[in-house]
Amino acid sequence: MLVNENELKLRDRTIYFEYTIESTIFLPDRIFILLKIPTRVPLSHKELNNVQCYTISGDKLWQICSSNIRSRKELKSVPYVGLNLDKNNNLFATDFMGEKISN
Repeated sequence: MLVNENELKLRDRTIYFEYTIESTIFLPDRIFILLKIPTRVPLSHKELNNVQCYTISGDKLWQICSSNIRSRKELKSVPYVGLNLDKNNNLFATDFMGEKISN
């Protein structure tokens, strides 16, 4: 697997994203992707939900959806800026305001 700007190159497939890939976390069966959202870009659903998960063969499993998270409704919605895994491989995404969301 290779990450180059906005491309994720897998063995038999290349996935292109609208924005640059900020970071990735690779597990044996999946890949978590954080897209870097440029400043001064109007924030719509795709910019605010900038964390995605793919299988290692390139099938999209999910995209984070902040509208289902009550605490993010109470705050001004902002893009995610960080990804981390805990010792049990649970994913945590952190937004610009420091809000930490887990899967």
